[in-house]
Amino acid sequence: MSILDKLSVQNPVIIRPKDGMCRPTWANKNFRYEGTVKNIRYHYINRTAKDWGKEKVAYISFIDTGAYHNLLLQGSNIMCYVHNNLMSCYITTIARDSSNNIWKLEVAIYDDEDIIRPFPIVYNINISDIDSMLITDKGYQIQKF
Repeated sequence: MSILDKLSVQNPVIIRPKDGMCRPTWANKNFRYEGTVKNIRYHYINRTAKDWGKEKVAYISFIDTGAYHNLLLQGSNIMCYVHNNLMSCYITTIARDSSNNIWKLEVAIYDDEDIIRPFPIVYNINISDIDSMLITDKGYQIQKF
C-alpha cells in the first residue's frame, strides 16, 4: 500500500529526498520539509497514453517557502493563485539568482484532460502565489506525522 493511500487533506507530512533520486538542480540535497496535504487528486499516469489509467497524487503546502526555491523545476505541477483564483498550473519558466532563489516564475493552466498545449497562455506569479506543489511517492519520501 502506498503512503498516498493513507493520506487525507490537512494531514501534516514530512518530505525528504528518496534514496537514489537526487536532482542536480537541488541546492539542498539533504532536505527535510514539513508541510500539509492541501489537495488529493487523480492524474493520468501518462497523459499521452490515457489507457494506462490514473494514479493518486498529493499537493503539499510547505511551511518553509525555501522548499519551493529548492524543489520547483520547469514543468512542476502546482496549485497557485492566478488573478486571485486558485488554479492547477505547471511551471513554464523558472529563473533563479546565484543563491538559487527564484526571481521569476511563469505558469500555464494545467488541464488533466488535455495534452499540454503548444502555445499556452502564460501568467507571471510570485512564490507567495503558490498554494501547494505536486509531490509523489515516486520521487520523494513522504512521512505522515
